[in-house]
Amino acid sequence: AMPRRIEDTGLDLLFLAELCGKLIFLRGKYALADLANQIALPPVVLNPVLDFMRAEHLAEVARRGNQEGDVEYQLTDEGKRRAIESLQRCQYAGPAPVTLADYTREIERHSVGRLEIRAPMVQRVFADLIVAPEVLDHFGAAMNSGRAIFVYGPAGSGKTYMAERLCRLLGGAVGVPHALRIDGEIIQVFDPLVHRPLEQGRAPGTGLLDRRQQTDRRWVLCERPVVMTGGELTLSMLDLHFDTGSRFYQAPPHLKANNGIFIIDDLGRQLVA
Repeated sequence: AMPRRIEDTGLDLLFLAELCGKLIFLRGKYALADLANQIALPPVVLNPVLDFMRAEHLAEVARRGNQEGDVEYQLTDEGKRRAIESLQRCQYAGPAPVTLADYTREIERHSVGRLEIRAPMVQRVFADLIVAPEVLDHFGAAMNSGRAIFVYGPAGSGKTYMAERLCRLLGGAVGVPHALRIDGEIIQVFDPLVHRPLEQGRAPGTGLLDRRQQTDRRWVLCERPVVMTGGELTLSMLDLHFDTGSRFYQAPPHLKANNGIFIIDDLGRQLVA
């Protein structure tokens, strides 16, 4: 659900003020509605943050319209100085992150271990392929286990293609956060090259629309992800990647694959044992 108070976000006031300061600094001026859209938090949450910034002489009202919400903010000289210091520490300036606790809870809610896959589902997913029935039975049992699957066979037999299609058995939609905040560090999770947002927030097979005015827009409603690595996989790729230019972390591939499928193709050809 959309947070209605700062406490609902799991983030502290100073962090949100710092994030707002960076966004306003990069643009010069920000209308409240535009800032709320960019930071993915409703104005009711941002108002106390901006009030705090005004009280600390970090921000000021640049323009006030006829309506209550029609307000434009800009930084003071002190606010600009603080924003520059913040950007030197971390250049992340986007949707507000979610906490590790909230992320863990959401991952557990949509865990593949909670799904029940039946034979008709498997037959429907592979209906347009010629596959031996016993192979489909093995796939169904393996997917129901919720554990790792080892697929082997001769080259060119379609192992990778079938492994990618297994994600269709999982069904449903999952929430992917734009970013996580852990111990004061930002980890970017949402990757447009991996995660496929659902059009207008429609969950497949549910017929229900994601009501943006009622949901937490720090999450992106996506299809279950499929992430593939091949012979280029190294142990360092499975750790957090710190970008020295942007000063924040990128999530490793297996974290991006949470609630979906992580495929290690050509197992044994990696550069590590």
